[in-house]
Amino acid sequence: MLQGCYFNVLPVLLKGVLGKTDNQKSFMMFFFGGIGSLLGGFFSGRIGHWTNLFNVGWFQNLLVCIFCVQSLYAYNEKILVMTYTSGFNLGLTYSGLEALHAMMIAKLINKENFYYVANSAVNSLASTLLSIVFIFLSKTTFMYYFYFMLLLIILNIIFLFTSQKKFQNIRQLTLINTEQTDSLTKE
Repeated sequence: MLQGCYFNVLPVLLKGVLGKTDNQKSFMMFFFGGIGSLLGGFFSGRIGHWTNLFNVGWFQNLLVCIFCVQSLYAYNEKILVMTYTSGFNLGLTYSGLEALHAMMIAKLINKENFYYVANSAVNSLASTLLSIVFIFLSKTTFMYYFYFMLLLIILNIIFLFTSQKKFQNIRQLTLINTEQTDSLTKE
């Protein structure tokens, strides 16, 4: 769904910039986006072992914001190179975010707490429904794209805030339970 925003909306922007569809430039855009997607999936799997998953999430949200700025600049100034770099950045970021959410759910979920699965599902449903509303509210494809990107950024930030808060509470409970078990074992 997330990468579909790049592969569906940016070709329309490219057509608006060039005044026509150019297969060679479209291929280059998809090529850079694909390389970014491959690297994003690879690095997100590795980075999760090196650092806290939440740090990865915040960094990738920063990349999404940079992508939005790059896209606005490319659209307004008609600079094609910025479109390529923004595509690379988007592929890198979004394939990483999807892997990040999967890792978060796998690491944080336990038998008593299904909060993370529900939260991710609600985020996906909300972004889908609101994007449909934005289609009807926006006068141009670019404005729809812009609203949709803002929505995704906001939902991801909310997801990270709530997940971090819940994770800290779960970690504190686990430490308390471990200390109680240790004290009972000693007795």
